[in-house]
Amino acid sequence: MKKSLSSVLYFLGLFLLSVLFFFPFWITWHYGQVSLDQILFHLNTPWSGINPKVFSLLLKELGFLSLTLTLLWLILPVLGPASFKAWTDRHKKALLFSFFIFVIASFHFHFNLVDWYHQIFGKPTLFYEENYVRPDPSNIRFPTQKRNVIYVMMESMENTFAFTGTNGQNLIPDLQKLADENYSFRGYYPSVGTQWTSASMVAGLCGLPLKSLSTKTVQFATFLPNVTAVTEIFKQNGYTLTFLMGSDASYANKEVFLKDHGFDAVLDFPIEARETVDPSDMGSEWGLKDRVLFERARQELTRLSSSGQPFFMGILTLDMHPPEGYLDPACPIVDEDMFNNVVHCTNLIVTDFVKWVQKQPFAANTTLILTGDHLAWGADKYADKRAALEKNRREALFILINPVTAPERTQRRWAMYDMAPTILESVGAFVPRHRFGLGTSLLSDEKTLLEKQPPEQIDRLIESKSILYRSLCGIQE
Repeated sequence: MKKSLSSVLYFLGLFLLSVLFFFPFWITWHYGQVSLDQILFHLNTPWSGINPKVFSLLLKELGFLSLTLTLLWLILPVLGPASFKAWTDRHKKALLFSFFIFVIASFHFHFNLVDWYHQIFGKPTLFYEENYVRPDPSNIRFPTQKRNVIYVMMESMENTFAFTGTNGQNLIPDLQKLADENYSFRGYYPSVGTQWTSASMVAGLCGLPLKSLSTKTVQFATFLPNVTAVTEIFKQNGYTLTFLMGSDASYANKEVFLKDHGFDAVLDFPIEARETVDPSDMGSEWGLKDRVLFERARQELTRLSSSGQPFFMGILTLDMHPPEGYLDPACPIVDEDMFNNVVHCTNLIVTDFVKWVQKQPFAANTTLILTGDHLAWGADKYADKRAALEKNRREALFILINPVTAPERTQRRWAMYDMAPTILESVGAFVPRHRFGLGTSLLSDEKTLLEKQPPEQIDRLIESKSILYRSLCGIQE
């Protein structure tokens, strides 16, 4: 009995270590370079609404690889050389310990465990104390004529797609035309704490990167309770705020964040609604197709514009969400690579929505902000375009349409947290020193943090342990 239990524990130990060994390679293959902070954030937030294909891939690929390696270790002493057949329990324990050390080394190689350790347990720095500008709503003044805002966050949308078609063709010609006719900011840097959707949302609206520490707050009963978002400023100035997304807003606790920070309504597509929706409205298993989402946005904008109140509408697209994206059947096939067709389709759907907005009675008094939420995931996706990418650095798309204030220059060095003060100044609001959180308005001539110090240095400081950041998360020392 004791020997059987020992064998079971040995098998489970090998299998668990195999899973941990393959996990960094698996996630890098499917999602590119992912931080440990990002993984921990999602592990500590609600999973409802997640695409079941993610779990399917985990079971099929990661499970298969781990089980295969485990069985090889078990078969080796039986079918291998004579030296392996003489293995004792001591040899097995030595193997487990050696494998454990190897797994730790692999995790450090992929996720830099030392830097993460210092972030949690290291000596605090004063980076946030010296650079975080705590917003004071009483000092941010809006013009008498308040301008509406439509803020479209496009899943994984990059400037890069202008030359990454299979034959080097432009996959986003319509968005590029919008960029040429309006203001397109270049010089984006994927700063830490901004590289996934929830983090990009927090950075863009709060001027603050997102760290896994934020999950410490009463299991997300609140979300960054001591942080002021730009949307709260809009709310205090008489705006009606609505956010639309085609997925379940409870995933990664987006709904709590949005409602905690000024939004009156979050119009999402919860899990329980999927049994009653018209199947033709569904996109990927993440939720509604973008074409349906923007039709809902048109209806909501028509209603909001008739109220006489200024409005702020946020929209989060979904069709380009990994692992595969969703190609709307109404869109043309322009490339042999299916994901490239999804990119082109999103380009068509978003520009069609913008053209609709520009024809509405409220268009003259509305500023549109189109931005990619982060770089597209999947390290292998651009393997055959390496030379072109080295010449043209990957950047999230950012197009500003009909702002009150025109930018002095659009070639900047910026991160997603610079979006927050830029949104405010785009509608003519006065922002002291053009600063909000860690962000600097791109409509001003004030230097951003990334223009003052090397980006890699800023990343290290953002990741460092901070008493102020912990207090913003509501963590009591």
